[in-house]
Amino acid sequence: MTVVLNFASISKVLVANRGEIARRVFATCKMRGIGTVAVFSMPTLTLPFVAEADAAVRLPGMTPAETYLRGELIIEAAKRAGADAIHPGYGFLSGKCGACSCRDRCGAHVDRTRSREHRSDGLKD
Repeated sequence: MTVVLNFASISKVLVANRGEIARRVFATCKMRGIGTVAVFSMPTLTLPFVAEADAAVRLPGMTPAETYLRGELIIEAAKRAGADAIHPGYGFLSGKCGACSCRDRCGAHVDRTRSREHRSDGLKD
């Protein structure tokens, strides 16, 4: 099953990834007139994806386990930034089944198929 989103209803997307994946999502969003939000930790502060987003929210912690892999921090960052959608990226948050369930409950637009696929594919720990 594929979920089709009405992109006209999305004004700002938080991308829960970093590096090249985030940059590609930002570029696509900008082509569609959608605002972008990066999340970053102190070790990633100076990477290009942070500057390329319209806004950025710092995640507390230093390691991926303390930052990008914590779904509740991503959802809180999305709320603080006023994002009405979350793009889970690839790897990191998208590979954590618990985070997928958390994302499904946050009220933002999500691809619910992704959660089901990750449950059948297994966890990325």
